[in-house]
Amino acid sequence: MYEERKDKFSVKDLVLQILVISLFVFLLLWLFPTKSDLNKINLGSNKNNNDTNSVLYDRIFNENIIAMKDAAKSYYTTPRLPQNVGDKVKMTLGEMLDKKIILPFTDKNGKACDKEKSYVEITKENEEEYIMKVNLKCSSEENYLLVYMGCYDYCKTTVCEKNKEDVATPIIRKVVTPQQSVTNIVNNITNIVINQVCPDCNPTPTPPDPTKEYICEYIKVTNGSFSNWSSWSDWTDTQQYPTQLKQVKSKTIRTTVDQKILTGYNVITYRDENKPIYKQVQVQSGTKTEKVCASYGTRVEPNGSYVYGAWQDAGLVKLYDAVAPSDASDTVRYIWVSSGTDNCENCDYRAYNVYRKQTRTKTAGTHNVTYCTGYTTKTIPLYKTVNVLTGYGTSEKREPVYKNVQSVVDKKYYSYRTRKVTGGSQDIKWDVCEGSSLVNDGYSPTGNKKEK
Repeated sequence: MYEERKDKFSVKDLVLQILVISLFVFLLLWLFPTKSDLNKINLGSNKNNNDTNSVLYDRIFNENIIAMKDAAKSYYTTPRLPQNVGDKVKMTLGEMLDKKIILPFTDKNGKACDKEKSYVEITKENEEEYIMKVNLKCSSEENYLLVYMGCYDYCKTTVCEKNKEDVATPIIRKVVTPQQSVTNIVNNITNIVINQVCPDCNPTPTPPDPTKEYICEYIKVTNGSFSNWSSWSDWTDTQQYPTQLKQVKSKTIRTTVDQKILTGYNVITYRDENKPIYKQVQVQSGTKTEKVCASYGTRVEPNGSYVYGAWQDAGLVKLYDAVAPSDASDTVRYIWVSSGTDNCENCDYRAYNVYRKQTRTKTAGTHNVTYCTGYTTKTIPLYKTVNVLTGYGTSEKREPVYKNVQSVVDKKYYSYRTRKVTGGSQDIKWDVCEGSSLVNDGYSPTGNKKEK
């Protein structure tokens, strides 16, 4: 038996085995370069090595940038995508590492890439489509790619990448660094799902009241499973929103409809009841009773004043007092005339003054006084000032004028299907709508929200 097998063994078999082993070793060395190989790459020993190394460098850079793209696609679910056309959301490589949605990686030289200048940015281009820019900067090398995403018929979830055949031509972008100028041809669009909720374009949400705060509902299913999806519903123009248990797809149909077109305005003047006009008037508010005089009489009474006559001469008066005499009253007065002395043999020396004395009459003044001689009672009306409505002011308003025309419009229709959770347990929690830590714990948003 041994001799029979020995006869069948040939040199050809040995050579084939050696070739297979050599090919396997070569593939291992090519796929997993050694440290010395990388050093040779960095030294650039010859032209052939430089060409080979360039391909290896590009592969490492491309693998890193694709890893960032895939991590971003899994993170940016419907609630985290920009809501309005022109809005952007951005996350740096450092933030991606902090959120544990990507593993650390290095560049061709074994160095960490720039955590701030390497980033993912998603812009909402229109109601149907987003553009994701993935920028990677490692040492002196920097480049980026653009990924077109949206709700397409072939999407299996909410938003997916656009198929290659849907892109007419590659999009060329240039990134210039201080060391070199790099041209990047972006045409890597594939049908890769980025959202595990449902295959619908992100519907236009109802804008939340800026004065209110909202929280969102999250669900986590443990040791359970989802049932199969139901059949797709008929198309309806009632807007549908996706949840974890509901998938929604949409389509747009262009049709001709009768539409009202604004052609101008008619100005109408009307009585504005918000502009009341008032005037002030006196109105009787009641009466009061008073005691009043019914008859009058007259009598004479002093009025507190006096009437004086003219001054009359009463003769000269010789006074030896050196002090001038004061007026005795308002009816007597003295006017100095002269002064002198008396001289005699048997008397002392005496000085004197001569005054002229005058007098006048004084008569008390009177007036007639009217007084009540009899009383009676009288009713007197009381009045007050009030505002009385006399009319209303006017205002103007513009009423639009339309005409019916036929126009072509795009109308959106929705179809949906549902599923249920079978077995296991469900845990529902409420948390902030953006940046909730529940997502890292395995919870998924349901699409429901309520006021905080």
